[in-house]
Amino acid sequence: IRMPKGKPSIMNTSKGNNMQKKYAGYTVIEMLLVLLLVSLFASVSIVFVPRVQERLTVYQFLNQFEKNILLTQQSSLFSDEFTEFYREAEGERRLVFDLDHEYRIILPIPPVLKVSDFPLIRFSKDTGNMGISRKILFTWQNEQTQVLYSFLFGKGHYEKQI
Repeated sequence: IRMPKGKPSIMNTSKGNNMQKKYAGYTVIEMLLVLLLVSLFASVSIVFVPRVQERLTVYQFLNQFEKNILLTQQSSLFSDEFTEFYREAEGERRLVFDLDHEYRIILPIPPVLKVSDFPLIRFSKDTGNMGISRKILFTWQNEQTQVLYSFLFGKGHYEKQI
């Protein structure tokens, strides 16, 4: 084999690999940079996921609470029986919506909400909310927010104040 002059070359004369290989890959700094970015994204999501989960839980509870109030009111309109909702017991964290003698909805109160007062609220077909004007106060301590439901006498409607 003739080689041109002035240009060195590496020849492979045996079955072994005597040639130098050039490896393509990432440097240690590039790998550390990628690891830093991945860990940064993971830590941000770990910090914010519980807060977002808590908000979703409270919003879902309040939404379901309002839907159950409406269902309780409508149930009293279509039946000749009283319907009512109340807190199960003083230490319990559940609300009970009695629609009739056979159908009852139980709604758990999220642990982040504090219920200060929860009177029995009863609806009838003719008069709506029976009894005096009543108020239900939910306190969300982590967000420093209070949600007040005021039930208007005789109308069956409520006002929500945040």
